Amino acid sequence: MTSTSTLTVATANTCTGDLLRTPGGLEPFRTAGAGVVGLQEVFGITEPELRAALAGAGLELTHWHTPAGLVLAHDPRVAAPAGDPLVTTLKPAGPLLRFSNHWHERAMLTAAFETAAGPVTVSTAHLIVFARAHARSKQVRALRQALQQDRLRRGPHVLTGDMNHYPRPAAADRAMHEAGGFTHVPLHEPTWLISGSKHEWLARLAAAATRRDLASFDAQLDVVLYRDLRLLDSTVFDVASDHRAVVCDFALEG
Repeated sequence: MTSTSTLTVATANTCTGDLLRTPGGLEPFRTAGAGVVGLQEVFGITEPELRAALAGAGLELTHWHTPAGLVLAHDPRVAAPAGDPLVTTLKPAGPLLRFSNHWHERAMLTAAFETAAGPVTVSTAHLIVFARAHARSKQVRALRQALQQDRLRRGPHVLTGDMNHYPRPAAADRAMHEAGGFTHVPLHEPTWLISGSKHEWLARLAAAATRRDLASFDAQLDVVLYRDLRLLDSTVFDVASDHRAVVCDFALEG
């Protein structure tokens, strides 16, 4: 007999930890019923502070890969970690780390979970900024190769993260999706707004020169990919970060 259950997966770039330091910053994830959450740029916070912020939203820490600032968390009522997490380094930390967090390690963090309808794998990743196009393309290719290893190449899998393409997935990203058998969740709203960002001044110049609206420079930097699951719904909403969060509901067939 086949049973169906729903798993809600959320992702957000925390803006170097601001989302976690904001009182109630993770409450929108509780409201959305998130069973597994992927977070990026988790820096400038201690583990007790991280655990407390997660607990406030009914979540437990699955794993924190501190060099890359990647976190997976879960609602223990919905998902239980199964086995050890997997860290895939896409680019070691650069020599200018002390000057800019752009030089931290780039990686993917993966964990397997048991749910009411069976096992599912969830990953979160953070690639380098889109302005460094060559370096970013190399990381996309490394991610594509990593997804072919035995542990990741088959079965229900949700891959989240700040992929830092602009304004949408590029050819290298689409090739990575196809190679892994992933479907890209279509988003109808931007996850990163040019207004209020440090790049706004440049976009205003470009908007004036091209007679485009400033909002046309917004982007969908944050991504959810899935395989062997059925997408039920997806939502983009504001959180206490310079990125917006993405939450998706999936049907798992058991």
